[in-house]
Amino acid sequence: AVAIDGDLVVAGAPRYDTQVGRVSAFRVFGSDCDEDLVCDSVEIATGLEADCNGNDVPDSCELVSGSSPDCNFNDVPDECDIASGTSLDIDSNGIPDECLEPSCSFVRLDPTELGNDSRAGWDVAVSGDYGFVSTPWISTDDPAPGSVCVFHYDGTSWTEVAVLEASDAADQDQFGWALAAHDDLLVVGARRAGPSTSGSVYVFRFDGNSWIEEQKLVPAFPYPQGAFGYSVDVRGDLIIVGAAGEAGFTGASYIFRHDGSAWVQEQKLQPFDTTDSVGFGASVAIDETRALCGADSGGIGSVPTGTVYAYETDGTGWSFTEKLSPPVGVAQIRFGAGIALDGDRLVVGAPQAYSMAVHAGEVFLFEYLSGGWQEASSLTASDPTSSSYFGYQVDLEGDTIVSGAPGAEESGVEGGAIYVLRRDGDHYVEQKLVALVPRYGARFGTAVSIAGGHVWVGAPGDDVGCLPGADCDRGTAYALEVGEGFIRGDCNNDGTFEIADSIYELDWLFGSGDEPDCDDACDINDDGAIDIGDPLYSLNYLFDGGPAPPSPFPMNSIDRTSDGLDCAAYVICP
Repeated sequence: AVAIDGDLVVAGAPRYDTQVGRVSAFRVFGSDCDEDLVCDSVEIATGLEADCNGNDVPDSCELVSGSSPDCNFNDVPDECDIASGTSLDIDSNGIPDECLEPSCSFVRLDPTELGNDSRAGWDVAVSGDYGFVSTPWISTDDPAPGSVCVFHYDGTSWTEVAVLEASDAADQDQFGWALAAHDDLLVVGARRAGPSTSGSVYVFRFDGNSWIEEQKLVPAFPYPQGAFGYSVDVRGDLIIVGAAGEAGFTGASYIFRHDGSAWVQEQKLQPFDTTDSVGFGASVAIDETRALCGADSGGIGSVPTGTVYAYETDGTGWSFTEKLSPPVGVAQIRFGAGIALDGDRLVVGAPQAYSMAVHAGEVFLFEYLSGGWQEASSLTASDPTSSSYFGYQVDLEGDTIVSGAPGAEESGVEGGAIYVLRRDGDHYVEQKLVALVPRYGARFGTAVSIAGGHVWVGAPGDDVGCLPGADCDRGTAYALEVGEGFIRGDCNNDGTFEIADSIYELDWLFGSGDEPDCDDACDINDDGAIDIGDPLYSLNYLFDGGPAPPSPFPMNSIDRTSDGLDCAAYVICP
């Protein structure tokens, strides 16, 4: 017989020593969390139980009791997954990254039409409340000519609403190789479409309900393997198309104008000073009076640094005006691989420039002054690393530049990054952003687009949805929003709304306190002025059941009220 009372065990042995019998008493020393009468320390020492964190308590007991979480349900405490490298913990919050909800910095956009090697996010574009993600290697039907997924923003979130394909889609057209959107127009490059894979471009127009294919564009004289559609841009009634493969990769560009009823080829642009393989048309940009064509393998003399050709129109034709080059003649920096134009400002990417590291990349800024383009400054990443390719693709809106760096590293993972650079007086404030869970080879930042404060990022090498360890290049895209982000009422800018904010504001208004970083956050009642009414409003809400502050509250977001107040720019999610 056996009797147990607490840590005392009494066992009878009636036949011990020729039926004399014996009673033995045992006391349990140490813990026995699973109550199997074997000390935890013995089970751990003999390997019967695991103790990955070395606290002398079997992992199984910690998981059952909940003292050690296991968010990914692999029967290993999360802290051990992180310590062993099984799980990433980029933000060092003790929670495996795969268990986190989507970050407020990003919204991941996974097109429905995905398969292995679809490379979604090869290019992206955004205009108004619509965003576009290309998947050049897959479509709804087999074979795979490519497609473009359309997302709509309802003021709160992005939702996929359509999948666009060419009306004459054929295998390997690579429809979606390049995208450009402006107002109600979307332009899609298919660089291998058409006879002899010369390339085609498709124009879609929004009719108020859906995006309708309006016209297919081809050159007046298609060039075999000319890669017409390698790059595209659109502004108003003008479209420019790069054909970087023409004439043995010397390249060309074409300008089309809408005459009120159709798109008509207006002029073909070619580099006038070379027949070498300069890749003219690798990137393009256009507005009402100016056009620019990047030739990322061109150069000055025998140094192939890359160049940008500038053109202007007087209404009757387009004339070459000047050639832009980097200030230092360093070969093969791919100056002109990406270009973006907004008014009198131009951004040119040179992703293979040396910036404290080989192929770290650099971005050059030009301003249109006195009838020509003048270099204003250049920008590099604050954390340059080899082969990060800062400037691989660029976009520009007002005072905000977005630069992709698809080879950038974060926490030891070469998954890519983007840099949001906001002009503040005579300098730029940088913010580096990576995917919530960086994946090696995701090439986050291969494509970037900004419009109306919306920023879209393509990551065509992302293996999201693949089997663990697989390299399937399904790809994906991400959306975020750049704006005057803050929490209304957070006057002291510490990330919370509390009585300390009212004290801070009163000290600033009537004492000798510091001026707030964000005036808008201190306008608690959102009346466009900062005065005694704001701390009174705050105290009424905090302690007397008054109304909550207007949006943005209680989460960090942008101010949708037009007033004269301002604050530093933050990168946030919609």
